[in-house]
Amino acid sequence: TLAQLAVAKMALPTAGQMILNPASGQTYTNLPTYLQVALGGGYETAPDGMPYATVTATLGNAAATVWAIPSKLQVSASGGTQYKADTTNCGYLGSTQINTPQAANAGPGTPIDCGATFLSPATWQLTATMTWQACWAPVAGGDPPTPATCQPVPGAQLNGLNWTRPVTVNEIQSVNNGAG
Repeated sequence: TLAQLAVAKMALPTAGQMILNPASGQTYTNLPTYLQVALGGGYETAPDGMPYATVTATLGNAAATVWAIPSKLQVSASGGTQYKADTTNCGYLGSTQINTPQAANAGPGTPIDCGATFLSPATWQLTATMTWQACWAPVAGGDPPTPATCQPVPGAQLNGLNWTRPVTVNEIQSVNNGAG
């Protein structure tokens, strides 16, 4: 019951900015688009980079601490016919390679840690999604649980976060005027 009371008073982070590389939101087919998001509002960061929020409810000598812990970022896109979401190595906030020379010089077929590679030209809507789950412990304080050790708060429904940004994908055209 105390955990449910704590969830009712919990303030979750909000969706901040979505950052892309290429930053312009314009790219070409078969070139990777790296994706990273930012959170707004109050939250803390665990040693592994996981953002989390926490709140403790106390009644007399009893206390329960509730943590809101996120899923790793999920990426999807709509608007064209084919794309490949690269999410295997997404961190909690997306790409850790977004500002590296590897990202700046990425060519066709370059594996990326988090984002999408568009295989057809279109104006795409690139979406990043983070879900949250509420975990509790019967004592105050301590480190946040991992998703594997989370004790769910019965009945807790935490709102997820969504980021959406348009990406214009052009087809690479030959510059040899049809000569082959």
